[in-house]
Amino acid sequence: MEIQVQNRQRKYSIDTGSLRNWLATLLSHLKLEEVEVSLVLVSNPKIKQLNHTYRKENYPTDVLAFPLWEGEIVFTPGPPILLGDIVISVEKAARQAQEHRHSLETEMAVLVVHGLLHLLGYDHINDAEASQMQRKERELLTVIAASKSGFIMPVIPGLTRISDR
Repeated sequence: MEIQVQNRQRKYSIDTGSLRNWLATLLSHLKLEEVEVSLVLVSNPKIKQLNHTYRKENYPTDVLAFPLWEGEIVFTPGPPILLGDIVISVEKAARQAQEHRHSLETEMAVLVVHGLLHLLGYDHINDAEASQMQRKERELLTVIAASKSGFIMPVIPGLTRISDR
């Protein structure tokens, strides 16, 4: 598995090693060992630009996902399968962490999980999809919390980003 983490914002100090470890833990849990994923941390102006370019929405969002495949993943010998890119606005994450009264670390975990699930084809367009994605988010947040990555997630009812849709 290949995981690339790039911090392209300078406003907040972020432990990119922990983010890489979380993604590795999640991909292992999901039995996706032969994949490549990229996580890019950006500012509000950058994610606003991306949101406008790719979604025609003119505001900064918290997380965007850019999957590089459609359909079922078929593993073949050779290089890792490119899942895609997750882009997170750390500035927006920090504001949401304050609003939800938890740490930036907790908010980043929520957004990493949410972005990864979008790369894997999950969505929250309707109530049925949202419910399925929420269940998977809770499962994966528990996986991060239980891992030896140094992250301790408080038990927060409804800790997902789907409710913000």
